[in-house]
Amino acid sequence: MIGDILREKKELLGSESEPEILTLTEGNGFVSQSSRFEKRVATEDTSKYKVVRRYDVAFNPYLLWAGAIAMNFSYSRAIISPVYPTFEVINGVHPGYANMLLTSMPIKKLFDQISFGSIPRRRRASVQDFLSLPLPPLPPLEEQVRISNLLNLSKSRLTNNRLLNSSLDLWGEALFSSTVAQHDAVQLIPLGKLGDISTGKTPPTSDSDNFGSDIPFVTPGDLTSGRQVGRYLSLQGKAFSRTAPKGSSLVCCIGTVGKVGIVREECAFNQQINAVKWGESVHPIYGYYAMRAKSEAMRRSATSTTIPILNKTSFKKLLIPILPYHLQMNFVRKIEKSHALRERLTLRSNLSSELYESVQYRAFRGHL
Repeated sequence: MIGDILREKKELLGSESEPEILTLTEGNGFVSQSSRFEKRVATEDTSKYKVVRRYDVAFNPYLLWAGAIAMNFSYSRAIISPVYPTFEVINGVHPGYANMLLTSMPIKKLFDQISFGSIPRRRRASVQDFLSLPLPPLPPLEEQVRISNLLNLSKSRLTNNRLLNSSLDLWGEALFSSTVAQHDAVQLIPLGKLGDISTGKTPPTSDSDNFGSDIPFVTPGDLTSGRQVGRYLSLQGKAFSRTAPKGSSLVCCIGTVGKVGIVREECAFNQQINAVKWGESVHPIYGYYAMRAKSEAMRRSATSTTIPILNKTSFKKLLIPILPYHLQMNFVRKIEKSHALRERLTLRSNLSSELYESVQYRAFRGHL
């Protein structure tokens, strides 16, 4: 069980000097609070904040079901909110191997089973239940190192492909900014007047029949270029959820606020995400880059709570720079020239992801 590889720790900062303050995200693990929010969110008195040292682990008890767990690889010493349970890796366990177990799909499914509550964003997981989750037999330390290195190699290939794909999005963002800047015909229009906006919904996870292979189910972690959707719903689950048609923009408004994706095929999505089904005045590709251009504004507008939230009213009031449709099409035609390269990179990313998950799956079961 997880208690065989992790031990809970409750080291508080106390009167020591304040190090970097971290926040815990679902998709990117630990990140600096100052870089995430561009302002101080923590209380002035951080003496009761928890210390996390290199290779320590923490999770968000309200979002563990969504994968909000991470190991600290980047900071020798930092602090996090006291709401997060923290753990240290037990002697004889390789940190990389422990991280592989904690982020594997079989364990993530178990996280959902120990999260309880009627409000989706407040489903809490306890430390006791977390430490009691089963794990496969622990191999010798040398074998743990070998498996960890093999997984790191697979993951580095996946990361490189995603970085290349992300660079195309950055080029698209730069092209969008320059296109908008050079035309006087641009109008700033509230998002709510440009299309239909809907908030996603997760079907009851207590009923396994809601999940299957009929329609992709998008969560914030899937709003990354070149990444395959991790879960699918059955037709029954689709009826409980909400769907977005091809061409819609998906925007995370709870947690990793400002993360944006475009719908390639009809999909369902969870309650952290708002979907924008664009009206006739906005081309979907133009709309997607317009929303990416507003990512920082969305993050700044989010409420400063433990979990950042951009409410729907504020979301609808976002001012979007809109060009006449023929000028949007000039932009879209330039973007589409990069699509062939993007498709190749997406295919490589998907294959690399499948390889990583296969290696991780086999390692989890002791088959490597």
